[in-house]
Amino acid sequence: MKRFLLISFLFSVSFIGKSQITWDGMGDAVSWNDAANWFPDGVPITTDIVLLDNSIVGGSYTVDLPSGAVNVTVSTLTINPSGANNITLNLPLLNTNDPGLTVTGAGEALVLNDGAILRNSSGASAGPGIQIDNFFRISDGGHYIHNTDRGNAAIVSQLSTAIGTELGEFEFDIPNTSYILSLSGQTFGSLTLTGIANGGTATYIGSGASPLNINGDLKI
Repeated sequence: MKRFLLISFLFSVSFIGKSQITWDGMGDAVSWNDAANWFPDGVPITTDIVLLDNSIVGGSYTVDLPSGAVNVTVSTLTINPSGANNITLNLPLLNTNDPGLTVTGAGEALVLNDGAILRNSSGASAGPGIQIDNFFRISDGGHYIHNTDRGNAAIVSQLSTAIGTELGEFEFDIPNTSYILSLSGQTFGSLTLTGIANGGTATYIGSGASPLNINGDLKI
């Protein structure tokens, strides 16, 4: 009997250690660090499975990660809008920490599904701003915007190349006149280069001995 009770207790601890937390927007409806914006109430912690979707709150919406020298760490993060909605997650310019967002889970731990937008505007002095320990999936219709002059190699190298990511868009929109891209030996779903953040013009540079693979579209 004692052995049975001990096993049950250990199983319960393991199960409770990871829980799903879903956006409900019942606080200020925009701030990641507002506990009332989540169901159940509480700012996500490092072991949480985080979901931004329309299961509780309808329509399109935007979520802002915190400003300052702050790092948000979660196990997994999935942005999964319904229908024609867009759900945007911003890492703001006023976030000066590197990383400002860390995703530690196994497999495809950071997932942008159709209609999801992740904008990385990190104001850190070095580093990519976002750290993904395993794979970063941009599904068809998903959209990542690298809107910072911080490095990109660490993010690009984590991109999932699974079927269904060919039209997942990785956009560079750098607020600077020129920028070096990590291209050698890399594989993108779809790649977009824009100059909007720099007033309409930007120069992108990339070189290397290994091929660049683009499985979907190249837009300039």
